[in-house]
Amino acid sequence: RSFKLAAGSFVFCRRDLFEECNGFPQNLYAGEEIFFSRAVKRLCRKKGISFEIVSDYPVITSSRKLLWHSNLRITANLLLLLFFPFAVRFRSLCGFWYHRPES
Repeated sequence: RSFKLAAGSFVFCRRDLFEECNGFPQNLYAGEEIFFSRAVKRLCRKKGISFEIVSDYPVITSSRKLLWHSNLRITANLLLLLFFPFAVRFRSLCGFWYHRPES
């Protein structure tokens, strides 16, 4: 919400806008909703359509990843994306989102 981007677990938009933006980028393995949101927002501005983020009813998602991974692993992943944002284009570098650690 701070950056006026629709990101997270639930993103809704009109079908015609989704199709005109070509949906979610297929070449990203993490953060694809941010790139999609930027494309929809840009298209809405071009067409004079309102782009809104519904924040009256917050969605509470699971915190499992915070329980599954150590603080060091979480910090390492954040630093990886901060210094190498292109890492989201490689599935092997996005294991944090795709693999559950062994118990």
